[in-house]
Amino acid sequence: MREISEEFAQKLRNNVLFELYQKHQNELFLGVRENRINLYYNALSVCEARMNKKGIIFCKTSSKYLGKDGKNRLLKVSATYICDNYSTIKGIMQDDYASKKEKWAQQELVLRNNQNASSNWYCIDMEYVRKNKFKAGRIDIIALSKAKPHRVAIIEVKYNSTSAARNWH
Repeated sequence: MREISEEFAQKLRNNVLFELYQKHQNELFLGVRENRINLYYNALSVCEARMNKKGIIFCKTSSKYLGKDGKNRLLKVSATYICDNYSTIKGIMQDDYASKKEKWAQQELVLRNNQNASSNWYCIDMEYVRKNKFKAGRIDIIALSKAKPHRVAIIEVKYNSTSAARNWH
């Protein structure tokens, strides 16, 4: 299920987090999940946003992106906190992914594809973890065809020349 409720969508459109996304669309990707969204910078999650029962949007983010020492864990913060500290979070993320060129390439593919009006596909999510009782798998990019009948593409990104070609079935 790749949707958010109409109430959540309405609240999000009027939230500072959406303003942050709109201001930085050239570097941020907003992925839609099961009644939540994830905001990504270079394929690293700036935050996961949800709406509580009172209709308030809150975020969860990694303690390491907030400059907290110690064990990395998810912290609950306000959307305003994410926005006010975006430059700091982005700086820490840049240091964190310096050696992760594949992540950078992945997000560039998503952003450029979605900005291209003539593309036949629209990327709706990235870094999606699918879990079932037998195993978990990470999907780099999920895209939908724009034309009917709509099709789903699950995309695995490999970056450098040492990446082995695989025969997927």
